[in-house]
Amino acid sequence: MKHRFAVLLALGSCLAVTASAQVWRCTDAAGKTVYADAPCPSGQSARLVESARTPAQVEADARAAEAARARLEREQAASRAAEAERRAAEAAPMPPDRSQSTECRAAKKELDFVSSIRTLPDEEKRARMNAQIAAMNAACGTQMDLLPDPPPPPLPRRHAQPMPVGPIAITHCDALYCYDVRGRRYPRAEVGPVPR
Repeated sequence: MKHRFAVLLALGSCLAVTASAQVWRCTDAAGKTVYADAPCPSGQSARLVESARTPAQVEADARAAEAARARLEREQAASRAAEAERRAAEAAPMPPDRSQSTECRAAKKELDFVSSIRTLPDEEKRARMNAQIAAMNAACGTQMDLLPDPPPPPLPRRHAQPMPVGPIAITHCDALYCYDVRGRRYPRAEVGPVPR
């Protein structure tokens, strides 16, 4: 593709140089073909390949050839830049593999040790494990998750007083509760209207 474009560019340049000349294709009796800017000698087959061109056509061809040359130079420059970038990327040193470092191996060993301790309380063991996981992540370049905090203990459930069977003898009420003769209190909504 690039070679064909270069050939077209060269032909465009030649046409611009030849200005308004005609091009004839002349073939003699032996089959030899020659191109000339004048009509072929008698006895040779002749064919007009390019007719005379006006100065405006020649100028348009020259502009097209210049645009093609500039486009080819831009493509070649982009290709050279891409190749240089690819070579630079290949030559760039790889970052060291921290997973094989002495610090990483020591951090993993310490994490194994801390995880094997059975005499620590759960909260202290989780704190030490998380500290060691963070140290191992820093030394090895890993992204191991920390141990989560345990869920909070459930809130104690309040047991509602069972409603006594039979009529309730209410002695007095305040804004929120009513009280019976035994001192048990009841939310006012459960009691209903307070007798006067």
